Amino acid sequence: LLEFSLKLGTLKAENILAVLVESVVGVLPTAQAGWVAMWDDKQACLMPKSAMGYADSASMLNITYGLLSPTGDVMDARRILPLRVYRLGEPVRAAEVDFTTQYHLTTEQLLSYRKATNGRLPLSAMVLPLRMGDAVSGVLMLENFDTTNAFTSEDEALAYSFTQQASLALDNARLFNASERRANQLQSLTRVSSILTSSLKTEELVVSLLDLLKLVIPFETATLWLR
Repeated sequence: LLEFSLKLGTLKAENILAVLVESVVGVLPTAQAGWVAMWDDKQACLMPKSAMGYADSASMLNITYGLLSPTGDVMDARRILPLRVYRLGEPVRAAEVDFTTQYHLTTEQLLSYRKATNGRLPLSAMVLPLRMGDAVSGVLMLENFDTTNAFTSEDEALAYSFTQQASLALDNARLFNASERRANQLQSLTRVSSILTSSLKTEELVVSLLDLLKLVIPFETATLWLR
């Protein structure tokens, strides 16, 4: 855990997640492969960010776990392992995986999964939340393809301690990035204020106002209405 903590010195979320998967798979012999996913509010789904131990780990990153099916039906989050852990915020050990029900992949996702695992399906799995207080931001999935009931309560406790430290590191990174963005906004605001007060020509201000505003508040499109 000490070595893991030292590796979490980065303030980049993607690096923290990669270190989490690498470390847990490295210390748990029964975890033959694993991935970590973060919840995306816009897409309303868990989106894998890093995977390790698969024949083609990149293919595993193509699979998402959402609350809505491709037909728009609401999924039963209690039955799908990653969604269940995300919603309840508690670890789950699946001694014998019911792949069809507990993963509930579309045909396209199943093809990606089989490509990632070279055609193998998990016999047992363990899923843990990335949790800070009452807030769950994602999940860590660990899989075993050789035996049922592969994960013990001791494995769960150890892996959970890793996810707790990773969650803390992610929160620190979020706070640092938010503070940095705020400082940049204030710096831009000071610059814009100086430019505005130095110009006495209304026409020049109108032409440049939106460009100046974008320095403070990034946007894709904007319209300025004048009376």
